[in-house]
Amino acid sequence: MCDSCKFKNENWQFKAGEKRARLKKVTLYGMIPGFTVDLKLCTLCERNLFYQGELKFIQENELLEQEVKQNRQSYCRVKQQAR
Repeated sequence: MCDSCKFKNENWQFKAGEKRARLKKVTLYGMIPGFTVDLKLCTLCERNLFYQGELKFIQENELLEQEVKQNRQSYCRVKQQAR
């Protein structure tokens, strides 16, 4: 299930069409300092993320932001620094 649609109570498979409904793993870098956040998004939410940018997407999905901050172990990874 799409992480963003889950908190909006939307049926992500119906939104994109049953044959075209796919989930993609997306990594956000600026949501929590020092961590990367891995989300599963449907194609429409992924497109919104691309067009709006990370900060505006997070601001529009406040419930998703709260869920990620409460359950860091399931969504977050420590950023790896380049050598």
